[in-house]
Amino acid sequence: SKLSDYEAKRKERDHLEQNHENSDLGYLRFLCAENPQAHSFFFDRFWRLPISEESRKRHTYITGGAGSGKSEALKAIMYHYLARHTFPALVLIDPHGDVAEQVAHWPELSDGQRLVYIDPALSPGMVPVFNPLDIPDDERNPKDIAVVVNQLIEVFPELVEGLEFTPQMRTLIAACLTVLLHKPGASISDLMEFMDDTQNAPWLEFADRVLADSMFREFFRREFKDKNMDITKRGIRMRLYDVLGNNPLFASMIDGKSTFNLEGQLNRRAVIIFRLGRGDTEKNTSSLIGKFIMARLKAFAFKQGRIPEADRIPVHVFVDECQNYLSESVEIILKEARKYGVHLTLAQQILGDGMSPDLLKAILGNTAVKITGKNALHTLKKIADETGADLDELQALSTGYFHIKAGSRKGVIVRMPSHRVKENGAVKPEAWAQLKDSQVARYYRAVAPSRAASALSPYQPLAID
Repeated sequence: SKLSDYEAKRKERDHLEQNHENSDLGYLRFLCAENPQAHSFFFDRFWRLPISEESRKRHTYITGGAGSGKSEALKAIMYHYLARHTFPALVLIDPHGDVAEQVAHWPELSDGQRLVYIDPALSPGMVPVFNPLDIPDDERNPKDIAVVVNQLIEVFPELVEGLEFTPQMRTLIAACLTVLLHKPGASISDLMEFMDDTQNAPWLEFADRVLADSMFREFFRREFKDKNMDITKRGIRMRLYDVLGNNPLFASMIDGKSTFNLEGQLNRRAVIIFRLGRGDTEKNTSSLIGKFIMARLKAFAFKQGRIPEADRIPVHVFVDECQNYLSESVEIILKEARKYGVHLTLAQQILGDGMSPDLLKAILGNTAVKITGKNALHTLKKIADETGADLDELQALSTGYFHIKAGSRKGVIVRMPSHRVKENGAVKPEAWAQLKDSQVARYYRAVAPSRAASALSPYQPLAID
C-alpha cells in the first residue's frame, strides 16, 4: 500500500515537472489547470487589449448580438481607464442600467472621489438634476452661449416630435434658448411661457437688454411678434405641455439648478455614470436626457478648442445602445471633437440599427477601432467588408470572443477578460450602501413639483428681473 502511494505521488510529481516549469509562472499555471476560476484571478486583471491609445482617440465602434458579451467588452475598456490609464475623465451612458450599476460597484470607485452616479431610481423621493440650460456664470457671454445653443438645438426635433421642424421653428427656438441661457435658473419649462404672447412680456424685455450685440435682438422686435409665428409658437407650447406635463420624472430631472456641474466634473477628471435604465425610466425620457448630455459634451469639446492642447482634458465617452442618443450631427463630434479631447466608444447590438444610412456611414468612416462579437450574418458581412476580417472567422465567434481591428494593425480575435463579468469584483453590500448614501447627499435633491405647466398644477413662471 505504501509502495503504491509512493508510485502515485512520483507520477504526480513527474507530471508536474513535465507540464509546468519550475517558476512562479509555472506554479500559477498549475493552479489555473487545477482550478479554472484561478485564471481570471491571476491573469485577467493584467490582460490588455491590443489597441493603442492613439487609435482609441479616433473613436471606437462595438457591435455584438444578444449573448455575445458586448456589455463585457465595453466594461473591459472602461476597466483599463480605471485601473491603469486613469488620466482621462470618463462618461458612461447606459439605457438598460446593468452595465452602469455593475461599474459603479467596482472597488476602483469605492472611495467616491471620482464617481458621479446619476440614477433617477437610486433613492425614492430623491432625483439628480441635469438642467441643460444651467451654465456657469462666466459662460453667460455671446460666444459661449452660441456654442451651447448650436448643440442643444439638435435635441429639439425629438423634443417637439410630431411637429415639422422647419427653419422658422429652428430659428425661433435658437433665439429663445439664447435668451434663456442668459438667465440663471432658467429651464426648458420656461420656453412654454416664452411661446405664450399673453405671458412673455417680461422675457421680451429681458431679451432686449441682454441681446444688445446680437442679431436676435431685432428678431424679437420684429419677426417674433409676426402673426405668421403664432402657429409655430402654439405648436411648440402644446408639445412641451405634453412632454413635460405627462412625464414628471423628465420634468423634474431638467428643472431648476443642476445638482452636478457636468463641465466642472469633467475638468476634475471624474467618472460620470448615467444609469438611464428603461425599467425605471421611460424610453422617451432616457433618449432625451442622453441627447442633452451628448449636446453638452459636444459644447464642452468645442470650448476646449480655444485653450492650448496641453491644457485640454481628455474625455472618453462610452455610449451603450448608441442609436438612442445620437443625432445626425454626431459626424461633427466624430470628425472634430476628437481634436479637442472628446473620444467616443459607441456600442450597439445590430450594426446601424435605428440609424440613417448617412449616420452609419459617418460612424464607420470615422472610428479607428472596430470591435465585433457574434452577430447576425448581415452585420458580420458589413464588418468584414469594412475591416478586411475573414467572414468565416467572424461567424465562428462565440460568447466572449471578439474580433478587434485597430488602426492599421491586422485584425485579431481575443477573449475578453472574465474577472469583472456581471457582478464579479463588486464591493460588499455594506460598502455600496455607504457609497450610495454619499452620492445621494452630493448629487441629488428632494423631488419637488416642476414649474412645468400641467393639468394638475398651474405654471409658476420664473421671475424676470
